[in-house]
Amino acid sequence: MSHYFIEDPSLLTNERILELEIFNMHFKFLSNNGLFSCDKVDEASITLLRNIPPISGTLLDLGCGYGTLGIVLAKKYGVKLTMADINSIALDYAIKNARLNGIDGITPIHSNSFENITGTFNNIVLNPPIHAGKDVMYNMYEKSAQQLTPGGAL
Repeated sequence: MSHYFIEDPSLLTNERILELEIFNMHFKFLSNNGLFSCDKVDEASITLLRNIPPISGTLLDLGCGYGTLGIVLAKKYGVKLTMADINSIALDYAIKNARLNGIDGITPIHSNSFENITGTFNNIVLNPPIHAGKDVMYNMYEKSAQQLTPGGAL
């Protein structure tokens, strides 16, 4: 069975543009079947965005999908953005969406959780892939603590 956290190019059959108005800004995101929340930006991500306190410095969007969280936060706060996902197709969409929304200088990383991620970040944001299971989610939270700078925020 295919899931958004597993690459399955056969699912890419219906590219679409999603639009989001938040923080008095307009965003467009390319999406496709096989990606998480492919028909609209999910409510949990919108709620998360509305409740994150101001950030600065560096930001890792872990499990970025097509990039909603990182792109919105990078645009709002001007942080240096790193985007990582296990699904290289989702990561390709995140790169396209960063360009589409005027975010330059992102660092994309194809990674299973923190497997290929080095260095530390001032901020890490994630909307965990609950369908991947508790072990995957808890691992993402636990390893986040090791990748944060002193005083950093998850």
